[in-house]
This record gives sequence, C-alpha cells and structure tokens, in this order.
Amino acid sequence: MRSRIEPFNDHSHKVQPKVIKISRHRLSSSLPTLHSRTIYTSIRSKNNHRSIGKNSVARSHGQEKSIAKSIAQQSRTIISSSVSFGKVRSTPSEAGECTFEDDNSSIKTITVENQRCSPDLFATEQWTDRKGVTNNYHKNRENNRKKKYTRSIIICSIITAFILCTAVVATLLAVLIKPNVTSSNSTPDNNPCVTRIFWNTTGTIYAGNGSQGPSLNQLSSPTGIFIDSNDALYIDDTGHARSLKYLPGAATGVLVAGGSSGSGLNELSAMGTRFNYADSNQAIYIADAGNHRIIRWLNGASSGVIVAGNGTSGSTLNQVRNPYGVWVDSSSNVYASEYSNHRVTKWSPGTTTGIIVAGGNGQGSTIDKLSNPTSIYYDESNQNLYIVNTGSHTVTKWRINAPNGTIVAGIAGSSGSSSTQLSGPLGVTLDQWKNVYVVDSLNSRIQLFCKGDTTGITIAGFGSGGSFFILPYGVALDSQLNLYVSENGAARVTKFWKL
Repeated sequence: MRSRIEPFNDHSHKVQPKVIKISRHRLSSSLPTLHSRTIYTSIRSKNNHRSIGKNSVARSHGQEKSIAKSIAQQSRTIISSSVSFGKVRSTPSEAGECTFEDDNSSIKTITVENQRCSPDLFATEQWTDRKGVTNNYHKNRENNRKKKYTRSIIICSIITAFILCTAVVATLLAVLIKPNVTSSNSTPDNNPCVTRIFWNTTGTIYAGNGSQGPSLNQLSSPTGIFIDSNDALYIDDTGHARSLKYLPGAATGVLVAGGSSGSGLNELSAMGTRFNYADSNQAIYIADAGNHRIIRWLNGASSGVIVAGNGTSGSTLNQVRNPYGVWVDSSSNVYASEYSNHRVTKWSPGTTTGIIVAGGNGQGSTIDKLSNPTSIYYDESNQNLYIVNTGSHTVTKWRINAPNGTIVAGIAGSSGSSSTQLSGPLGVTLDQWKNVYVVDSLNSRIQLFCKGDTTGITIAGFGSGGSFFILPYGVALDSQLNLYVSENGAARVTKFWKL
C-alpha cells in the first residue's frame, strides 16, 4: 500500500523531508510468519521562519500536524522487513514521521527527531522501538548469550581434557603395571592338549652333574622336587639328608634345610625325605618320612618346626606314618599323604592333631580307599586333591571330605605299560588347564593325561626320542611350561624344554 501526501495549501511544494528520529518494532506473535515495521512520518516546512510571518508559521505548524496525522493513518500497514530503502517521500524539519519507499515500492515510515530522512538511518548505532527497548539491550543480550556459550565451551573443554587425561593415564598404567603372569604359555592357545605341541624329547641336566656327591653342585638319590612362583627349584637330596634350592640358571644349589641325618629339628632322616613344598615366603615343607613328621624350615633358618605328626609312627590323629606327599593351602593348612596309613590328613596352623580328608578306610583299589599314597597336588579353587596311589597304580581325584574319589589316570589294581596304564607311579603335578602329569616310575616315562582323558601321552622317557630315565621320581613345571624330572638313580634333575 502506497501512502500519498495531498497538498493542503500553496506552501506544500516547499516541503522537504528531514529525518530526526528512528523507531521500529516487530509485529506480535499473533502473526508469526511476518516481520514488519510500522513507520510514522511528520512534515514541516523548510522555510517556516524565513519565508512567512508568524501567522504563517503558526498556520504552517497546524498544517504539518494535520498532514502528519493524515499520513500516519494512511501508512500504518504491515510490510516486509526489508532493510533496503529507496527514495525519501517526506521530510520533517524537527520531529515527526519520515516515509520511505523501498525497492519493492512498499511504503515504510519511521519516527525521526532533529535529523533528515535517509536510508542509512537503520544503520545508526542507537534506535528505539515502540516499546522503548533500545538496541543496546539486544546487544547486551547477545553478548550475554555469547558469554554463556563461551563459558559452556570452556567447561566442556575442561571435562573433555580431564577424560582424555584419565584415559591416557589408565592406558599407561595398563602398559606399565602388568599382571603377574610370567609365562608366555598362559593362554588357552598354548594348552598342549589343544595345540598338540609338546616338549623336546632330549633333556638337559639342570641340577646335579650325574655323579653322586656332597658338594652343592651334586645330588645323591634325589626324590621330590618343587618349583615356586619365581621358578626357583627345591630338591630333596635324600642321599645327603638335605634340601637344596637352585635359582633359575644357577650351576649350584643353596642349602635350605638339613645337611646332617638324625631326628633333631636341625636334621632330616637318612634316606627318608620324600616330597616337598615351598610357599610364597620361600619356607620349605618337607615330608620327613623316616622321622614320621612334616617339618617346616623358614627361609634362612638353621632348624625346622614340626607342623604335622609328633615324630612317632602310629595311626592316631596326632601321628603321621611314613608321610610321602605334602601340600600347603593359602590358609597355611598342611596336607600330608600317609603312605602306611593309606590316608590324607589336614593339619591346621598350630594344631597338634589332624583330620582325615581322603581315604582312611583301609588299603584297597576301590574308589573309597587309598593304597600307599605318595605325591599329592591340591587344586584349592575346586577343593580337589590329586593323589598318587602307588599301590593301586592310579591317580585319584578326591574332593576334600568326600567319601570316595574318581580315578583320572591308570586302571585300579592293574599295572602295565599301555597308554591307559601306569606302573608304580610316584610324582604328580598339574598345569593351569588341569592336565595331569604323572611320573610312571617303573615304566621310566612321564605320562600326560589331558583333562577328562584317561589315555596317556608319553612326553618324555621310555625311549621316546632317545630319552631314558633311571628311576624317575618327581615332576614339576616352570612358568614357561618347561618340564623337570628328578632321577633318583641318576643323581640329577633333567629339564625338557617346551616347544
């Protein structure tokens, strides 16, 4: 809609626009799709003081007011919010409303004061809308919004940086602080019963030199062996009534218990020590069969302490009779297999009596009895004892306090050399997959019985690969699954490398 200015008198041709004030506002939200401005104008004579007299000035002022009122009524329309303005249609001299025509021929009016009408008025720094809100308010609101946005960005950046730093630290800790896994063969993929990759069949002498003697690099009739978590090897050197410790790669051993034969607490029985066990504190527990006791020697001690039995032979629960096997659990309970009492007893720390946890029903080859038990291995997580029944030529798995056991290797009462038989077994150990390793002594071989399989695999000895044993007695595995075998008749411990 275009507004027109009709002449009121003969002075109207002298009227020229002069902008003196700008105002604008947006329409209310009742018209959401349109953004518009209502413009108001007023017109005043340019020569009102010079060309006419006082009466003319008064009359001219009255005409200006009438004209302004008329134009305001005609020009209050909703128009597009274009900021492009064309020519000036009216000019107030002091105050009033100024009319503009934009590029689309639409009429726009603004309230001006002491300024000339100009398309640049919308670019002025200060303008006021009809509600009296200045553009400084909008600028301040925008600045506040920017400050809040900047503050949010800073907070988010700090949180993100903290999360990233935490992730980096956790990664570094995971790399630098490795779990206590010393074996490269600790994953299921290295299970020999899965990979069918076994051991080098040619062994090397690891301890002793093959000749019997009293020096620390010699052995005499070695029996039980045990390897601790640091791969230190403990050997019961029965012929010299002592126990030696070989550190990894050492050429000679260190005396850790005994050294002279007898029944004193600083002695071990002559030709009477059997299997042993070393705890995390490097204390060694020895089955001193000849003295009918289990004795513990602390690391560096010059004498031992009796932890099972009383040093006399008998079948009461305060006695052990010819103990062969020994094991210690995480609570320091001692388990002793009694060769002549056909049972396994448990001895709590500080107690002078034991309790029967397996066997105790007399000697026999049925599943509720043991027959000359020797080496034992305790699977504490499952509370299962693996017991070598030398007299029955089997290995039995017996849950603690259960009335009977289960045969996992050999045939009860049947001695033989087939893959399902054993003959005079002595030593036993397990790997992390619960595969069972048995010293099949009278067959001069080491048999591997994979978990759940009663058919054995010869992994060393028995002429396999040219390897031979002379009365093998004990068996142990290190952290790399290398195999160690004590040879009672050869005065040595032989090592077989894991392939």
